[in-house]
Amino acid sequence: MKKISTYLSICLLIAVTSCSSDDDRPQGYFPTTIEKIDFTNSGNNRTIELEYNNQNQISRVEIINPSGNNTIKTLTYTDNKLTQTVTTNSGDSETRNYIYNASGILSSIVEIDGGSTLTYPVTYDETTNSYTLVDGADNFSFFLNSQGNAVRYENTFFADLILTLDNNLSGTFKFLEPQIAYQFEFALFSGMDFYYMSTQQINRFEFGVQDLEPIHTRNQNDMISTVIYNLTSGGGFQYTFTYSNRNL
Repeated sequence: MKKISTYLSICLLIAVTSCSSDDDRPQGYFPTTIEKIDFTNSGNNRTIELEYNNQNQISRVEIINPSGNNTIKTLTYTDNKLTQTVTTNSGDSETRNYIYNASGILSSIVEIDGGSTLTYPVTYDETTNSYTLVDGADNFSFFLNSQGNAVRYENTFFADLILTLDNNLSGTFKFLEPQIAYQFEFALFSGMDFYYMSTQQINRFEFGVQDLEPIHTRNQNDMISTVIYNLTSGGGFQYTFTYSNRNL
């Protein structure tokens, strides 16, 4: 009985210490819901729900559309790098494998869709801190700043997209560790609904004739709660963000 009592006392001490340790850990806010409203076309409205793993990496994304034609992405990591995404929509499934070289630099993306497999080479330019995906005669490039956030997007078909980031104000993904694979998966393959996964506030978009300064509001935790941008051609969008507080 004494041994059991001693054992229970030790277990209780460990539990209390563990709880205290968890309470003392630094915490950060991660987006869990993104609501998009299109001012002119409600068919473009959507809700995006995000889940995270124990390393605070995005593990699951569901894009809920008004039509009910929802998209689900599941993300898998190896050595803290995104290595695979599986996207399902209307019963169809598409897999992307992110391949890294021995130095941990993204070198290719392998896309498996139905019975076809496509491999896209990715090159990294250390001088410009940029990654370029090659798709036949077409190129798609991401230029990053020193914090790993995208500041310029280039491609063969459209005008360059240039972002001006704020060096003092945080972005919607302030506590998410940047990964170049996120840029390819969410910015290139999924569009701007993820607000470019930036840890810094985006103060300006320059895209052809569009030169936009988004309007930001912040909540009581100093996290961005809404982003509004009005297109020069008319219309615009609003994004509303909901966060969860997680241990870092």
